[in-house]
Amino acid sequence: MNIKRIALLASAAGALALGACSGGKDSDQPATANVENMAPIEVVNESPVATEASPAPMVDNLTTTDVQPAAPELSADEQTQDDADATGMTARVSRDEGGNEAQTAQ
Repeated sequence: MNIKRIALLASAAGALALGACSGGKDSDQPATANVENMAPIEVVNESPVATEASPAPMVDNLTTTDVQPAAPELSADEQTQDDADATGMTARVSRDEGGNEAQTAQ
């Protein structure tokens, strides 16, 4: 079979499949619920409305809080050094050792 016949058969099979999927007869019955025929729904709210707020319950807190001592004030350089120490950014590397000159930049 050549390509044209295959394409013709495929399109005919597709048209046949689409024709088989179509619905049956359309009924001519009118719609049962029209917007014009609907009555609005009336909602009645009969729940009581509080006119005055109830007083808040008394909080009986007998525990005392321990006051933490304030941290000493650090200068900007000391704070930077402290942050770097905490995150591990203070590793010392000598620039004279040569390190990884053989590795290529990525």
